[in-house]
Amino acid sequence: MIDERWDFQLADEQRARDQAEAEANALPAELQRVPPGVNGNLYLMPDQRLVAADTPLYDPVTLTNKPQEVFADWPDTQQR
Repeated sequence: MIDERWDFQLADEQRARDQAEAEANALPAELQRVPPGVNGNLYLMPDQRLVAADTPLYDPVTLTNKPQEVFADWPDTQQR
């Protein structure tokens, strides 16, 4: 049962604002280096492996062993 105080219009307006903000702050396509099919929820392991956080951390799918090639803002690297 939905509480009658719930304002669906307000929720839809907030969702639209959030989506617009996400799009406005998204990295330009040329800087997006995450492989297709990966949702962007990534975790940098202490040994420098970049893994998809949606996979188990004990047996993750390693996306790269060179995270500096994936992150456009990696320290000490220039944008490519």
